[in-house]
Amino acid sequence: MLDVIKSDFIRQKEQAELDEQTAQTEFNSFKADTDASVASKNTQKDKKQSDKVAQEQEIQANNESLTDSQQLFDGAISELIQLHEACVATGQTYEERVAAREEEIAGLREALTILNEEVEVKSF
Repeated sequence: MLDVIKSDFIRQKEQAELDEQTAQTEFNSFKADTDASVASKNTQKDKKQSDKVAQEQEIQANNESLTDSQQLFDGAISELIQLHEACVATGQTYEERVAAREEEIAGLREALTILNEEVEVKSF
């Protein structure tokens, strides 16, 4: 009976050692896979972090560009409003503006004629 118990202990010991070796092999494999996965995920995290920083910088630059463009646009609009008041919103119709322009041209021609006559008189 002691021989049977002894053989059972030996068999149990061998089985336990075999199970332990199998478990150790599985653990080593799992640890290697896990370490590789963690390293890969850390690399991805670093890349995404740098992409995030680059995107934030691009957004900041675009916001500054938008602000500059908006200021230029606002300046152009105010200049157009001033020109509209000076050129279009004078309270005169097109025909009235044409007539006023023609009167001004006629007056300038008359002044030119007078100046030319004075120059001719002085040159004699």
